[in-house]
Order: sequence, then C-alpha cells, then structure tokens
Amino acid sequence: MPSKKQLLQMLQQEIKSYFPNEELVFGHGNINSKIMLLGEAPGKEEVIQGKPFVGRSGKLLTKTLEKTGINREKIYITNVVKWRPPFNKTPKTSEIKESLLYLEKEILIIKPRIICPLGNTALKALTEKGNVTKVRGKIATEEIEGQKFLLLPTFHPAAILRNMNRLSLFERDLKKLKKYY
Repeated sequence: MPSKKQLLQMLQQEIKSYFPNEELVFGHGNINSKIMLLGEAPGKEEVIQGKPFVGRSGKLLTKTLEKTGINREKIYITNVVKWRPPFNKTPKTSEIKESLLYLEKEILIIKPRIICPLGNTALKALTEKGNVTKVRGKIATEEIEGQKFLLLPTFHPAAILRNMNRLSLFERDLKKLKKYY
C-alpha cells in the first residue's frame, strides 16, 4: 500500500493532468496532523511561493496560531481550489465543484481529526452552509465516504484584516484546535 506521501503525490499528478494550464498550489505541512486548515484558493503570493497562506492573510494566520500555541508547520493547510481564480476573486461555484472531488480525496488521505474551514467558501464546499458568521466557533461533525470529521468553522484571515474587531473571536476559535494538536 502506498504511503500518505505517495498518495498525495499521485493526487497532485492527477490534479495537474486535469488542470494543465493552472499554476497550482497544493496543501502544505504535517501530513500526519490531526488538524487541517482549509482556505478557499491561493492568492498571488501563494502562487509565487507555492504554499498556501503565505501572503498578508497567511501572516495573520501564522501569528494567531503561534499566539494559541500552534506551530503552522505541525498542522496541514490546504485550499478548496488549488489555483488562483482570475483577478483573485472568490472561486465560482463551478470551480468549487470541479475541485471538490480532489479536496475530498486529500482529506481522506490526510485523515485529520478536525477540519477548520476558514471563511464562507471553504465552509460551503464541505457543508453547503455558507454563512460562517452564524456557525463559527461551533464544532460539528461532517462525513466524507463514511469517514467522520469534526468541523470548526471560523473567519478567513482576510475577513479579519478587513475588520480587526473580529480578531478576538478568530483567536478564540483557533484556541479550540489546541486540544487536537
């Protein structure tokens, strides 16, 4: 049986063949982590560096994780859509649907105990519910191909940058991940 690393490499090759004209950014971090953070899609800086959450939002995410005692290199971070949508817009429903099969395969390979959807797009991709403000900070259960995962939705770091009044809520939500660390 192939290792997790081999399975992820095979999945990445499959995604590259399906999206040959896109600059892809795959998940990064500890593939054995019990925590998976899920964003919507890479931005310009992420495409340049080839890693999710390394731009302004990523810097805030890293700082907030560190404040809660979580090292981002010890968790797994990925996006629903693996390429940057035109003009850095929110991914379209069709782009999310195209990406969902691959995301589900990635989740089943990593086997996290808890997934933290960051923002409406990531939440909607997993649950069909797209209002993170109403459900953030509340742990729920979701199932993919018979495998159950805990979900802890919270704001996307970009939303925090637009409204710093939400920072304490964001910190409180991320602190809940600590027990799975």
